[in-house]
Amino acid sequence: MKQFSALFIAIALLNGCKKKEEKPTFETPEPSTDFVVAFGSCNMPQEPNPFWDDVLAEEPDVWIWGG
Repeated sequence: MKQFSALFIAIALLNGCKKKEEKPTFETPEPSTDFVVAFGSCNMPQEPNPFWDDVLAEEPDVWIWGG
């Protein structure tokens, strides 16, 4: 009985030291917490409007037209 107990303890200890299989890690992109709001007013189409490229470069989520 002592031999069985010693064998059982030895197997339990060796099994606990077994190297665990590594799971592949995937890089998950961090969610963007920025929410960009752009707004403007008083657009005069007959006048030069050089700011539209700058507004589009910011990739706004929402555009609020104030007039």
